[in-house]
Amino acid sequence: TMPPLATGRFRHGVASFDPAPDRVLLWAHLADASVDEMVTVTLARDAALSDVVARRDLVVSVANGMTVAAEVDGLEPGTTYHYAFETTTERSPIGRARTSPARDASRVRLAFTTCASYAHGFFHTYARIAEQEPLDAVVHLGDYIYEYGDERYGSLRGYDPPHEVITLSDYRRRYAHYRL
Repeated sequence: TMPPLATGRFRHGVASFDPAPDRVLLWAHLADASVDEMVTVTLARDAALSDVVARRDLVVSVANGMTVAAEVDGLEPGTTYHYAFETTTERSPIGRARTSPARDASRVRLAFTTCASYAHGFFHTYARIAEQEPLDAVVHLGDYIYEYGDERYGSLRGYDPPHEVITLSDYRRRYAHYRL
């Protein structure tokens, strides 16, 4: 079954990327914010976030579109970790990150995806990928967002913003829309 969609200030969910054998990069976006804010990211060995490996305080800034990324190092190769971001009043969904295997690993499990056209649909594939355990990484080989306006390329659902994206603000809105 699918997990519930994220709501509240962390409604765009969380993400991990750029895995290495000893580190991962963790990402979050803080919605409904118009001033810089502090968040804390916690990385743990368990989904309950009780076996804490790292905890960092970070500034989510207006200048960065209210997104934040934290590189956490000193981790074990080929290991799954769980993480969450917190403000003083709210916690993000709990994400799952995995370091890449040791450099001398004899096997690496990858999934790949490509061409995530929101107007065409077919996003159930991401759920199937997420169910695979343990993948070492998911690689996105093609377009993640499209700049088209509504009805220009696909018509299953509309985009936000509905016009062709051109400005930084447009791109931030489109990425946020995809993350929902």
